[in-house]
Amino acid sequence: MTYYIEDILHLLVDTIGVEESDHSILRSISLQCKKNVALTDRQYDLVANKIQNYKAQLQDHNCLLEDNLPTRLPLRDIDRSKTISIVDHGKMLGPDSAYESYKDKWQWVKVRFPFSKKLISKLDVVKGTINQSSAYHHVKGSNEHYFRLNGNTVVKLIDLFKNCSFTIDDVLIDYYQKSQEILNNVDRYIPQHDNDKFCNLASSLVEQLPELNEELIVVDRRIRYGYKTNSVKKDNTLSEQIAYRVSQNFNVDPAHYSLEDIANAVRQLDRFPMVVQIDNGDSFEQLSAFHNAFSFVDNNFQSVLFRADSDDVQNSKLNSYIKDNNLNNWVDNNTKIVYIKKNQLPKVLLNSDFIPTTSISSTSHRSNQQVDLYCKFYCDLIIHHDKESSMFNTKFGSYLYAHM
Repeated sequence: MTYYIEDILHLLVDTIGVEESDHSILRSISLQCKKNVALTDRQYDLVANKIQNYKAQLQDHNCLLEDNLPTRLPLRDIDRSKTISIVDHGKMLGPDSAYESYKDKWQWVKVRFPFSKKLISKLDVVKGTINQSSAYHHVKGSNEHYFRLNGNTVVKLIDLFKNCSFTIDDVLIDYYQKSQEILNNVDRYIPQHDNDKFCNLASSLVEQLPELNEELIVVDRRIRYGYKTNSVKKDNTLSEQIAYRVSQNFNVDPAHYSLEDIANAVRQLDRFPMVVQIDNGDSFEQLSAFHNAFSFVDNNFQSVLFRADSDDVQNSKLNSYIKDNNLNNWVDNNTKIVYIKKNQLPKVLLNSDFIPTTSISSTSHRSNQQVDLYCKFYCDLIIHHDKESSMFNTKFGSYLYAHM
């Protein structure tokens, strides 16, 4: 009688029983075979070796072992290649996948290897340093892992896998070496302001920054233009706290600073053009408060892009206030301040040449998605004059709290 190696494996695991040290691996392979998944050559050798230890028990069940036991299914071929290469976005997703056109130029680092807990643990190190929802792609059960191409990720991946017998594309090796050179000599490449001059900053940007002759303004603009400064942090005044902020978002506690204090800081830092976000339910009071605080800005360079509805009793004075103060002005690249509501992004704003660098609001209550995206895209400074930031902003943005 011919005994297939799969049948002997099932007999051992399900009926006879195996030693505890063998149980996990043999049971796993047995379950695989029951799903009609063929053995690999390495699984065959492992099982054939293990069952030799149970000859006596198998003989008790009238099962005699033969040399070169046959298999019910042909052995499964396994691609054991280990490679790291660069692929385009479309190739990463596959020929039948649809994606946004702006992703055409995206490239990914493809890391391919047969299943290995040791190698997966190395991947986890890199995954822990990136946004996995947008910079990592993996289809469950696949041996291919994809990372968005950038210098930091390439250096981490190749440092971890270069001694693990991987075949690495020459183009990627060159990319790795150049990235490593930059990371090891950051001061040679990173844009910075030092000794009253800019280093490694594109000449086209330098030409846009002739007004940066004051230290505090130089520090303030670093987030917008992406350079470092060697200035020692100061936070004695509100202007200094804003200038040395660590993100575009900055919360100012009204218990410590008034709206006039914010206006003076904005003027000192020359943070115009500016968009002021007004809460819907308190529009008249907020508009008049901001307008009074920024009274040093000529009304001809301010524009209000909303009005109160006729049935809005609480804000009934708003429309006449706008008219009386000549705030119904055209919006263009000369406009200093534009007032909008948090719940609507006016089309005239999108169609104009007005580009704000600062956004300010009386509360940290969330704006609607369009207003929020508009301000985050254009403004490197978003001020909330509120006791504390809303839970949404705390979760999704890094906020500073200005107080003395």
